[in-house]
Amino acid sequence: MKASDYLQEQQTVMLVDDEISNLEFLDNILSEDYRVIGIIHGDNTVGEAAAYQPNLILLDTQMPNIDGFDICRQLKADVRC
Repeated sequence: MKASDYLQEQQTVMLVDDEISNLEFLDNILSEDYRVIGIIHGDNTVGEAAAYQPNLILLDTQMPNIDGFDICRQLKADVRC
């Protein structure tokens, strides 16, 4: 029995990573049971999180321009998320 069989609506997982291969790998694992949204540029994460309202966000901690820790701080500070 899949995890989604226990849920009334499909849960959303947002993946944020600058490596496409990591996004594809996680998408292959998660997409059967969850709605998966992949983001390759961390700069867009807060706006996308506000739009999609994911149940879980998995962040890469080492990305160019902005790292996962900075994104996490921004998400916590944004009332839309």
